[in-house]
Amino acid sequence: FPKTQSGLAFERIRAMILDWSLQPGATIDEKTLGASLGMGRTPIREALLRLAEQGLVVFAPNKSMHVAELGLDAIRDLFEIRLHNDRLASRLFLSSATPDEKADVAGLFDAGQAHIDAGEHRALFDLDFTFHTRLVALARNDFLKIYHDNLTGHFFRIAFLTFYGNGAPTRDDMTRLLRGHDAMVEAIRTDDVQALDTATIEHCKSSYERVVSMLTTTRFSEISEMDVDLLGPAPDDAGEACQ
Repeated sequence: FPKTQSGLAFERIRAMILDWSLQPGATIDEKTLGASLGMGRTPIREALLRLAEQGLVVFAPNKSMHVAELGLDAIRDLFEIRLHNDRLASRLFLSSATPDEKADVAGLFDAGQAHIDAGEHRALFDLDFTFHTRLVALARNDFLKIYHDNLTGHFFRIAFLTFYGNGAPTRDDMTRLLRGHDAMVEAIRTDDVQALDTATIEHCKSSYERVVSMLTTTRFSEISEMDVDLLGPAPDDAGEACQ
Protein backbone atom coordinates (compact mmCIF):
# COMPACT_ATOMS: atom_id res chain seq x y z
CA PHE A 1 0.00 0.00 0.00
CA PRO A 2 1.27 3.53 -0.75
CA LYS A 3 2.45 5.47 2.27
CA THR A 4 0.66 8.63 3.33
CA GLN A 5 2.45 11.97 3.55
CA SER A 6 2.26 11.84 7.35
CA GLY A 7 3.69 8.33 7.29
CA LEU A 8 6.61 9.44 5.15
CA ALA A 9 7.14 12.47 7.36
CA PHE A 10 7.14 10.23 10.44
CA GLU A 11 9.80 7.94 8.97
CA ARG A 12 12.05 10.77 7.81
CA ILE A 13 11.85 12.83 11.01
CA ARG A 14 12.30 9.71 13.14
CA ALA A 15 15.41 8.80 11.14
CA MET A 16 16.79 12.30 11.72
CA ILE A 17 16.29 11.90 15.46
CA LEU A 18 17.73 8.40 15.60
CA ASP A 19 20.93 9.24 13.73
CA TRP A 20 21.44 12.50 15.66
CA SER A 21 20.78 14.79 12.68
CA LEU A 22 18.26 16.25 15.14
CA GLN A 23 20.04 16.13 18.48
CA PRO A 24 18.60 15.69 21.98
CA GLY A 25 17.10 18.93 23.20
CA ALA A 26 17.01 20.53 19.74
CA THR A 27 14.03 22.84 19.17
CA ILE A 28 11.75 21.74 16.34
CA ASP A 29 10.27 24.37 14.07
CA GLU A 30 7.42 22.87 12.05
CA LYS A 31 7.72 25.40 9.22
CA THR A 32 11.47 24.95 8.80
CA LEU A 33 11.21 21.19 9.08
CA GLY A 34 8.38 21.06 6.55
CA ALA A 35 10.34 23.18 4.09
CA SER A 36 13.40 20.95 4.39
CA LEU A 37 11.30 17.84 3.75
CA GLY A 38 9.12 19.43 1.09
CA MET A 39 5.93 18.77 3.05
CA GLY A 40 3.05 20.79 4.39
CA ARG A 41 2.25 21.53 8.02
CA THR A 42 -0.44 18.86 8.46
CA PRO A 43 1.70 15.76 7.76
CA ILE A 44 4.55 17.26 9.78
CA ARG A 45 2.29 17.89 12.77
CA GLU A 46 0.77 14.39 12.54
CA ALA A 47 4.26 12.88 12.39
CA LEU A 48 5.41 14.87 15.40
CA LEU A 49 2.38 13.74 17.39
CA ARG A 50 3.25 10.10 16.64
CA LEU A 51 6.85 10.73 17.66
CA ALA A 52 5.63 12.32 20.88
CA GLU A 53 3.71 9.11 21.63
CA GLN A 54 7.01 7.24 21.36
CA GLY A 55 8.70 9.74 23.65
CA LEU A 56 11.10 10.98 20.97
CA VAL A 57 9.53 14.45 20.75
CA VAL A 58 8.37 16.53 23.70
CA PHE A 59 5.70 19.24 23.62
CA ALA A 60 6.46 21.97 26.17
CA PRO A 61 3.74 23.91 28.06
CA ASN A 62 4.48 26.97 25.91
CA LYS A 63 3.61 24.83 22.84
CA SER A 64 7.21 24.65 21.66
CA MET A 65 8.58 21.28 20.60
CA HIS A 66 11.97 19.73 21.03
CA VAL A 67 13.74 16.42 20.58
CA ALA A 68 13.64 14.40 23.80
CA GLU A 69 16.75 14.73 25.93
CA LEU A 70 19.03 11.72 26.35
CA GLY A 71 20.61 12.20 29.75
CA LEU A 72 21.99 9.79 32.32
CA ASP A 73 18.72 9.53 34.28
CA ALA A 74 16.76 8.62 31.16
CA ILE A 75 19.36 6.09 30.10
CA ARG A 76 19.30 4.46 33.53
CA ASP A 77 15.51 4.17 33.39
CA LEU A 78 15.62 2.75 29.86
CA PHE A 79 18.18 0.11 30.75
CA GLU A 80 16.20 -0.95 33.83
CA ILE A 81 13.29 -1.77 31.53
CA ARG A 82 15.53 -3.25 28.87
CA LEU A 83 17.15 -5.65 31.32
CA HIS A 84 13.85 -7.18 32.42
CA ASN A 85 12.32 -7.19 28.94
CA ASP A 86 15.39 -8.78 27.35
CA ARG A 87 15.59 -11.51 29.97
CA LEU A 88 11.92 -12.36 29.48
CA ALA A 89 12.26 -12.26 25.69
CA SER A 90 15.25 -14.61 25.82
CA ARG A 91 13.43 -17.16 27.95
CA LEU A 92 10.30 -17.03 25.82
CA PHE A 93 12.39 -17.27 22.66
CA LEU A 94 14.00 -20.54 23.73
CA SER A 95 10.64 -22.01 24.68
CA SER A 96 8.72 -20.74 21.63
CA ALA A 97 11.08 -20.77 18.65
CA THR A 98 11.48 -23.83 16.47
CA PRO A 99 14.93 -25.45 16.05
CA ASP A 100 15.21 -23.89 12.59
CA GLU A 101 14.30 -20.45 13.93
CA LYS A 102 16.88 -20.74 16.70
CA ALA A 103 19.52 -21.79 14.19
CA ASP A 104 18.60 -18.85 11.97
CA VAL A 105 18.97 -16.32 14.82
CA ALA A 106 22.19 -17.90 16.08
CA GLY A 107 23.64 -17.77 12.58
CA LEU A 108 22.96 -14.09 11.95
CA PHE A 109 26.45 -13.08 13.02
CA ASP A 110 28.18 -15.66 10.83
CA ALA A 111 28.75 -12.89 8.31
CA GLY A 112 30.06 -10.54 10.98
CA GLN A 113 33.76 -11.12 10.45
CA ALA A 114 33.39 -10.61 6.70
CA HIS A 115 31.77 -7.24 7.37
CA ILE A 116 34.65 -6.31 9.68
CA ASP A 117 37.26 -7.33 7.12
CA ALA A 118 35.47 -5.25 4.48
CA GLY A 119 35.03 -2.28 6.81
CA GLU A 120 31.23 -2.51 6.44
CA HIS A 121 30.38 -1.00 9.81
CA ARG A 122 26.77 -0.16 8.94
CA ALA A 123 26.06 -3.74 7.85
CA LEU A 124 27.41 -5.00 11.17
CA PHE A 125 25.43 -2.36 13.07
CA ASP A 126 22.26 -3.53 11.33
CA LEU A 127 23.01 -7.18 12.13
CA ASP A 128 22.97 -6.27 15.80
CA PHE A 129 19.46 -4.84 15.54
CA THR A 130 18.23 -7.69 13.36
CA PHE A 131 19.43 -10.21 15.95
CA HIS A 132 17.55 -8.61 18.83
CA THR A 133 14.47 -7.84 16.75
CA ARG A 134 14.07 -11.44 15.61
CA LEU A 135 14.66 -12.75 19.10
CA VAL A 136 11.83 -10.59 20.45
CA ALA A 137 9.52 -11.44 17.54
CA LEU A 138 10.09 -15.17 18.04
CA ALA A 139 9.31 -14.85 21.76
CA ARG A 140 5.74 -14.69 20.42
CA ASN A 141 4.33 -12.42 23.08
CA ASP A 142 2.42 -9.55 21.49
CA PHE A 143 2.47 -7.30 24.54
CA LEU A 144 6.20 -7.77 25.05
CA LYS A 145 6.69 -6.78 21.44
CA ILE A 146 4.59 -3.63 21.93
CA TYR A 147 6.78 -2.55 24.84
CA HIS A 148 9.87 -3.38 22.82
CA ASP A 149 8.72 -1.46 19.74
CA ASN A 150 7.85 1.61 21.81
CA LEU A 151 11.41 1.78 23.14
CA THR A 152 13.33 0.96 19.98
CA GLY A 153 13.85 4.56 18.90
CA HIS A 154 15.48 5.42 22.21
CA PHE A 155 17.81 2.45 22.05
CA PHE A 156 18.76 3.18 18.46
CA ARG A 157 19.87 6.66 19.53
CA ILE A 158 21.92 5.12 22.34
CA ALA A 159 23.45 2.49 20.05
CA PHE A 160 24.27 5.15 17.47
CA LEU A 161 26.06 7.21 20.10
CA THR A 162 28.17 4.34 21.41
CA PHE A 163 29.10 3.04 17.95
CA TYR A 164 29.46 6.29 15.99
CA GLY A 165 30.01 8.91 18.67
CA ASN A 166 33.69 9.25 17.79
CA GLY A 167 33.19 9.07 14.04
CA ALA A 168 33.46 5.98 11.88
CA PRO A 169 34.05 2.95 14.14
CA THR A 170 37.45 1.32 14.13
CA ARG A 171 38.12 -2.35 13.50
CA ASP A 172 38.40 -2.82 17.27
CA ASP A 173 34.99 -1.17 17.75
CA MET A 174 33.45 -3.51 15.19
CA THR A 175 35.10 -6.55 16.72
CA ARG A 176 33.83 -5.59 20.17
CA LEU A 177 30.28 -5.31 18.82
CA LEU A 178 30.51 -8.72 17.16
CA ARG A 179 32.18 -10.54 20.05
CA GLY A 180 29.75 -8.95 22.52
CA HIS A 181 27.09 -11.36 21.24
CA ASP A 182 29.16 -14.56 21.38
CA ALA A 183 27.84 -15.77 24.73
CA MET A 184 24.21 -15.22 23.69
CA VAL A 185 24.75 -16.99 20.38
CA GLU A 186 26.41 -19.98 22.06
CA ALA A 187 23.58 -20.25 24.61
CA ILE A 188 21.04 -20.28 21.78
CA ARG A 189 22.98 -22.98 19.91
CA THR A 190 23.07 -25.17 23.02
CA ASP A 191 19.48 -24.29 24.01
CA ASP A 192 20.69 -23.36 27.49
CA VAL A 193 18.14 -21.19 29.29
CA GLN A 194 20.36 -20.30 32.24
CA ALA A 195 23.36 -19.51 30.07
CA LEU A 196 21.26 -17.28 27.83
CA ASP A 197 19.86 -15.45 30.85
CA THR A 198 23.34 -14.86 32.23
CA ALA A 199 24.63 -13.72 28.82
CA THR A 200 21.66 -11.37 28.38
CA ILE A 201 22.33 -9.74 31.75
CA GLU A 202 26.00 -9.25 30.93
CA HIS A 203 25.18 -7.91 27.47
CA CYS A 204 22.81 -5.28 28.87
CA LYS A 205 25.25 -4.40 31.64
CA SER A 206 28.18 -3.87 29.27
CA SER A 207 26.02 -1.79 26.89
CA TYR A 208 24.93 0.42 29.78
CA GLU A 209 28.48 0.88 31.03
CA ARG A 210 29.71 1.88 27.56
CA VAL A 211 27.12 4.59 27.02
CA VAL A 212 27.51 6.00 30.54
CA SER A 213 31.27 6.11 30.04
CA MET A 214 30.86 7.99 26.77
CA LEU A 215 28.33 10.48 28.14
CA THR A 216 30.55 11.30 31.10
CA THR A 217 33.61 11.92 28.92
CA THR A 218 32.15 13.46 25.76
CA ARG A 219 30.17 16.69 25.49
CA PHE A 220 27.02 16.60 23.38
CA SER A 221 28.42 19.58 21.46
CA GLU A 222 31.17 17.28 20.21
CA ILE A 223 28.64 14.71 19.07
CA SER A 224 27.27 17.32 16.66
CA GLU A 225 30.45 17.00 14.65
CA MET A 226 29.70 13.38 13.72
CA ASP A 227 29.65 12.71 9.99
CA VAL A 228 26.13 11.34 9.82
CA ASP A 229 26.25 11.18 6.02
CA LEU A 230 28.55 8.18 6.17
CA LEU A 231 25.64 6.15 7.54
CA GLY A 232 22.91 6.89 5.07
CA PRO A 233 19.29 7.08 6.23
CA ALA A 234 18.15 4.99 9.18
CA PRO A 235 16.13 1.96 8.06
CA ASP A 236 12.35 2.00 8.50
CA ASP A 237 12.63 -0.46 11.37
CA ALA A 238 15.71 1.21 12.84
CA GLY A 239 16.07 0.66 16.51
CA GLU A 240 13.66 -2.24 16.71
CA ALA A 241 15.96 -3.79 19.22
CA CYS A 242 18.60 -2.60 21.57
CA GLN A 243 22.20 -2.83 20.91
